[in-house]
Amino acid sequence: MDKRSLFAHGPALVESRPWRGVAGKQGFSLLEVFVIVGALVILGALIFLLLGKTDFLAELRDSQRISDLNRFRADLNSYLSANPNVNICDRTSGDNFPKFPVDPINDGEYKYSYACDKTLKTFEINAKMESARYAQGGSDDMESTDGGNQPDVYEAGNASGLSL
Repeated sequence: MDKRSLFAHGPALVESRPWRGVAGKQGFSLLEVFVIVGALVILGALIFLLLGKTDFLAELRDSQRISDLNRFRADLNSYLSANPNVNICDRTSGDNFPKFPVDPINDGEYKYSYACDKTLKTFEINAKMESARYAQGGSDDMESTDGGNQPDVYEAGNASGLSL
C-alpha cells in the first residue's frame, strides 16, 4: 500500500526525522541540560567555599540578631511611652507587651539576655555576635561601638551607658 494513498485529501506523508533548529543544529535533550546545570551548581559551591565565604551564614544570623534587638528596643520604648506605670521587668505584664525575640541559634553561647531596672524604667537586651565582621574589631564592629559597657557583646536598650 502506498503511504500517500492514506492522505489523499491532505498533505503528503513526510518521513519522520529529528528536529533541527536554526542552521540545522539539533537541540539539547532534557538530560543533557540537567547534567550541565548540576555541574554548574557543584562548580559554584566549590568556588563559594574556596573564596572563604563560609562566614556568610554567621553574618546572616548576626544581621538577624541586630535587627531583633533594635526592633525589640523600639517596640519596648513605644510600649513604655503608652504605659508609663508598667513593670518592664515582668515581661508578661500586659497583652501588648512586646514579644521577646529568640536568637537564631539559641544555645549556651549565642542567646539573648535581658536586664531591667523597674524603678528607673530602663532595660537592656544583649547578644554575642558570631561572625568576625560584626564582632569586636571586625569591619562592621557592632559590639564595641554600640555605646554599652561590654566591648564583646552587642547591647541595645534605653539604659544610660547600657550598663545593666
